[in-house]
Amino acid sequence: MNDLSKIYKILSSLLQIYKELFNIAKNEREYLINLNIEKLTETIELKQYISLNIKKLEDSLKDILLKYNVESINEFLLIADKKDNVDDVRLINGKLKETIETVKREFNINQIITNESVSFYNSMIDMYMGFLKNRGNNYDKDAAIEIAQNSVGLKV
Repeated sequence: MNDLSKIYKILSSLLQIYKELFNIAKNEREYLINLNIEKLTETIELKQYISLNIKKLEDSLKDILLKYNVESINEFLLIADKKDNVDDVRLINGKLKETIETVKREFNINQIITNESVSFYNSMIDMYMGFLKNRGNNYDKDAAIEIAQNSVGLKV
């Protein structure tokens, strides 16, 4: 298998992984909204596993590019043999870039939801803690007696 075929295979694998990540991001959003901690934990573990696979594939890709002393797939394609069909690699590389951007947007939305949820819960905790802290300062233990004495004097 020549290096162009290897690159195509790596890019194809990466594309499938990122498509899977897109679905994971959509599921993660549902778990965030519904506060399903068990499923969120499973999702985090799955994302960690997938990120290791992505790293291995990216390292394999870098190794091939280093052989040709280039930093990107586009540079490699410029020096690729003219008899090789580089259009397939260009096409899948473009699809991969689009998919990666889509996945990033999904995870950015999930990050916003997470930040807003944490902010909301922190404000609720702060409000509750403020209520507890100020409860002693605002409570007048004699107020009930005054009300009771005043209500006895009322004529109906």
